[in-house]
Amino acid sequence: MVVGGVSTPLNGVDNRKRKRSTQIRWFPNMETILVEVLLKELPNGGRRADNGWRKESLKRTADEINSRLGMNLVSDNVRSRLNTMKAAWLVAKHTVDASRFGLAFNKETKRIDADDNAWESYIKAHPGASSLKQKMFPFYDECCILFGNDHATGEGGNTGFDDMETDSGG
Repeated sequence: MVVGGVSTPLNGVDNRKRKRSTQIRWFPNMETILVEVLLKELPNGGRRADNGWRKESLKRTADEINSRLGMNLVSDNVRSRLNTMKAAWLVAKHTVDASRFGLAFNKETKRIDADDNAWESYIKAHPGASSLKQKMFPFYDECCILFGNDHATGEGGNTGFDDMETDSGG
């Protein structure tokens, strides 16, 4: 049974030992607040150098959702949802970045657009991607801001050989 977004057993008592926070079913209004708060946290140093979010930012986000929606989220719930959102965004971004297939993100429909031939070519090259054709990514642009520099691309990297050339002047 789901009560206020929190899963509970039918008898209301959970006898299992809790090693992690309660699993939460996220609704669009909850994600909207999460994105809104974290976008405000960015200019205030809400992210750490290792690309995670500061505990204080996660807590403020949980507190804001709790305040507006009468919920009881904790920072771990927010962190978990961010991981889920980031994973979905990375899949969508990879798909859109595969421009040789003619795919593009449509900001109005919040879907990845392409003609049938482009989708067919992309799905042929990426068999697990067929579900992306109808999937919405409501916070794609916002995730580009929140997670945009949060994954390695290999661009700008050096090999040890490159460093040796620089050090030896040649």
